[in-house]
Amino acid sequence: MGGNQSNGSGIYIQLDQPFFYAGQNVTGKVHLCILQPYPARFLYFKIIGKEKTHWVTQRTETYTAKDNEGKDVIRTRTIPEPHRGETVIFNSLAPLITMPNIFPPGQYSIPFSMNIPSYFPGTFEIDHVDDGFAHIKQVSIRYKVIATLESLSTGTCSSLKYKIPLKIRP
Repeated sequence: MGGNQSNGSGIYIQLDQPFFYAGQNVTGKVHLCILQPYPARFLYFKIIGKEKTHWVTQRTETYTAKDNEGKDVIRTRTIPEPHRGETVIFNSLAPLITMPNIFPPGQYSIPFSMNIPSYFPGTFEIDHVDDGFAHIKQVSIRYKVIATLESLSTGTCSSLKYKIPLKIRP
């Protein structure tokens, strides 16, 4: 089974569609394969959306330098200034199962559904645009679905976690 594994157990997310439209319910299943009693209380999923930007502007700086004859000369140079930004535009968590401390061995398929608001922008990515003033290295809006079986143990069992990209169309 996909996902990270702890003590041979695994987790995987299956979406019902390859993409979803803004305003639609995102639906799918979290699949678990638990091989031995697992110290966990919660299975939850979340959808997170992030807008990321990375661009470079330029500024001109004037400075004084010496020429070949030792005279002061005024020169200019262009200095690139990188900028970065990141904004979380959606972050919603929903519990799927609550257990009393031990998750019993077995194979599980747990359905989930969460609404994406209709005003959300679609998934996109732009790389390397130069408009003469700013050189855009990257602009993106990406969404992910993350499922986590949170471990109560800090020793041998780590939390099981799996994430996949989510394509949203406007």
